[in-house]
Amino acid sequence: QTNVLKNVPDHERWIFGGKAQKLWPHSDEHADADGSMCILYPDLFSDLGLEEKEEANNDVPLNVGESPRWKDAMESKSLGNVAAALPLAKALGVIVTPHLHGAVTHVLCDLKRHTMLEWSSMRPLSIFSDADSGSQLHERLISLEESAALDGAGDRSVLLVSP
Repeated sequence: QTNVLKNVPDHERWIFGGKAQKLWPHSDEHADADGSMCILYPDLFSDLGLEEKEEANNDVPLNVGESPRWKDAMESKSLGNVAAALPLAKALGVIVTPHLHGAVTHVLCDLKRHTMLEWSSMRPLSIFSDADSGSQLHERLISLEESAALDGAGDRSVLLVSP
C-alpha cells in the first residue's frame, strides 16, 4: 500500500480498491466523507521509529520493498494479538506503518479495559497493559501533539485500538 501511495498517481489508485477494503480511500463506494486514510502504527517494535512522516516514507529501500523494522519486530518482541490483527487491518485497506509519526491516525496496542479510546495527554498510563510500552507511546504522542501545535496543524486525534 505504501508503494502505491508513493508511485501511483491519485487518479489511478482506485484500481487497487477491492470490495472488502472499507478503509481504502481510493474507492468511491467506501471512501470517508473527507477522504482521509486510516494510518495505523502497531505496537510491535522495541522503539517507535522515525517521528517525521517524510523520513519514515523514505525508510524503505527500493530493492527491498518493506522497512527493515518489520524483521526487527519479529525478532525483538513476542508476537501476540497486535500482530495477529495486522492481516485483517491490511485487508480492510489500512495503511500500516512501522514508524509512529505525525500522520498516524490509529495506534494498535494492548489496552486493559477498552477496545478503542481516543488518546489524550491527560489519560493515565494505567490504560495500557504494558506500562513500559504505554509510557513510550504516551511520550511520543505528546511530542507529536506539540509538533502539530507548533506547525499550526490544529487539533489532531489519535485513536488507541486494542485487538
